Amino acid sequence: CFLLVLVGCAMCVAQTDRWSTELRKNWTLQSSCSLKQGNTGEFISTSRFRPTGWIATEVPHTVEGAQVAAKAFPFDPFVGMNLRKIPGTDYPLHKIFAYVPMPEDSPYRCSWWYRTEFRAPLAKKRVWLRFDGINYRANIWLNGKKIADQMDVAGAYRAFEFDVTQALSRTGVNVLAVETFAQKETDLGISYLDWAPAPADKSMGLWRDVRLETSGAVQVRYPSVSTHFTDESLRTAELSVVADVVNATDAPQAGTAMAQIGMQQVHQLVALAPREAKAIRFEKIRVRSPRVWWPFSMGAQPLETASVSFLQHGVASDTKTARFGIREITAAINQSGGLQFKVNGRNLLIRGAGWAPDMFLREPRQRLVNELSYVRDMGLNTIRLEGKMGSDDLFEAADQMGILVMAGWMCCDYWEKWANWTPEHFRVAHESQYSQISRLRHHPSMLVWLNGSDNPPPADVERDYIAVLKERDWPNPYISSASGQKTTVTGASGVKMSGPYDYVPPEYWYVDKSKYGGAWAFNTETSPGPAVPVAAEVKRVIPQAELWPMNDTWNYHAGEGRFAQYANYVAGMTAIYGAPTSMEDFTAKSQLMSYEGERAMFEAYGRRKYGSTGVIQWMLNNAWPAFIWHLYDYYLVPGAGYFGTKKAMEPVHVQFAYDDRTVSVVNSTHAHHADLSATVRMLDLQGKELWKKEQRVEVGADGVADVLAVPQPEG
Repeated sequence: CFLLVLVGCAMCVAQTDRWSTELRKNWTLQSSCSLKQGNTGEFISTSRFRPTGWIATEVPHTVEGAQVAAKAFPFDPFVGMNLRKIPGTDYPLHKIFAYVPMPEDSPYRCSWWYRTEFRAPLAKKRVWLRFDGINYRANIWLNGKKIADQMDVAGAYRAFEFDVTQALSRTGVNVLAVETFAQKETDLGISYLDWAPAPADKSMGLWRDVRLETSGAVQVRYPSVSTHFTDESLRTAELSVVADVVNATDAPQAGTAMAQIGMQQVHQLVALAPREAKAIRFEKIRVRSPRVWWPFSMGAQPLETASVSFLQHGVASDTKTARFGIREITAAINQSGGLQFKVNGRNLLIRGAGWAPDMFLREPRQRLVNELSYVRDMGLNTIRLEGKMGSDDLFEAADQMGILVMAGWMCCDYWEKWANWTPEHFRVAHESQYSQISRLRHHPSMLVWLNGSDNPPPADVERDYIAVLKERDWPNPYISSASGQKTTVTGASGVKMSGPYDYVPPEYWYVDKSKYGGAWAFNTETSPGPAVPVAAEVKRVIPQAELWPMNDTWNYHAGEGRFAQYANYVAGMTAIYGAPTSMEDFTAKSQLMSYEGERAMFEAYGRRKYGSTGVIQWMLNNAWPAFIWHLYDYYLVPGAGYFGTKKAMEPVHVQFAYDDRTVSVVNSTHAHHADLSATVRMLDLQGKELWKKEQRVEVGADGVADVLAVPQPEG
């Protein structure tokens, strides 16, 4: 039973003095191997301890990232092979990307301490200490008291929240000390594989935000809003609000849960047993003439605000808000066998690229905005995160800019070693899924969740993941993995992960029609391979003496194994443009190959829609300065592949097909174009015009129109 009242009544509710702060600055960092005996967490977390000689840092920061920021190393780790000078990183070259055990001489075999001092709110409220990400284990101490143990605090992608009310000082300085432990090769942690060399510390530390919040006896967590449109006109939206309420006391609590969206409020009575947590739901809140959220290429991105409060005796014990967009995303396997996404009832061809976070997991907001601006400028509509869950800033920027996000777990490391999992692995995987789905579910930018990557999880793991998705009211599609393997739980995925990841000629995307990575179905990761930056950017990374010929230093920045040797790429270059004679010649010809390769791939998927339903370029960017799989380099300098992609993504685009020599117009807008004119010219290599034709064209909304076939010139 729901009560609907005007917003004016809410003015009568006395709001609690909520207090929240990020513990971002004023941290120090030190290895436990550098501490004197007797310096225990009980002592380090008091004001009597003096962190003399510790590294000053901010959080979030991994240990190695904090060292790099503090210039603890007398070199730029991104130049040449300097990264190998960091102790514990000197792996054999062919193993730099594999997840290998921590070397015996690594300084990161020791635990590392993070320490900060802060003042707490004076008001007698309940205070919560929240960690959004710790990699991989931690002991947590506050004012000499152990708050949590490393046996419980385990898992890179879990959020941890502790009631620290009794441990806080309200009048003096509080001291928080966190002892972090690096992940092992058998942990469900963070890995890089062929994306970049693994950092020596294995991304150890407080890699996500730490903050304090207050509430009354009952806390509100994770508010979210989902949308269902009642008809194709989008004139009426039915919204559902969900949130968690948590009784933080040893006594029963009762009150009124209230959700508010704009001028509308809904209420329900809630009773909680001691220490009980439960999900509350407000169903079918109707909004007439809603402001609809669209991916940027389809419309505007208006954001709304929902607040959920728990009221006791007319006072809010706690209130949380969530920004959301009124939109509905669905997916189903179409007649061609591809997974077809729809946004607000309209078909959408997914054209995106794989997202790589910085090697040291640094994500300054302005850089995120710059990179997503590149995504929009190219005309792409999606980024894919494979086991690299971005910061809140990333998802908020994606919401505001209308960039869709595919997210899911990592491939190839212990995330897919299911046969070796212990009970702890199952627990950490479950809690990681719970934390990430709870955090992400309210973002309108979220497109789909992948429970696996290169392989689908076994039935017991997949069922557990799906149970979490349902328990947490995940409002979007989900699939078993990024590959085309069927499972006994969810059947066919409607996607493929066939590559290629190396050089192919531009006709490949048209010629392959049924087996590999050509333009059919949904290819979750593929590319024409190497992406060599322009000469000036290569000189920024490769020392002068090693610029030519290519050697192991080049390979160190160019992926693993067969990807690093450029064999197919140089063979293609030699056949088409002539053998490279210098670094400058090689990088110039590389721009030509990147331009035509990326353009042809995206054009082929566009022409074949919706027999093709999506393609993810592998990748968008790089975790460090690399010469493979990107559309712009680590320093945000676009390569020619960027501009080939941008050309292919024109809203109304005329293009040439390499298989049947057909010129087509691909319309990516939802407007009908009835009076276009296509001009086709053929020139020889000296610029002489061999053939020309103009033709009127009409193309439907989101449609494709073939114009003419180009004749084969004599000779």
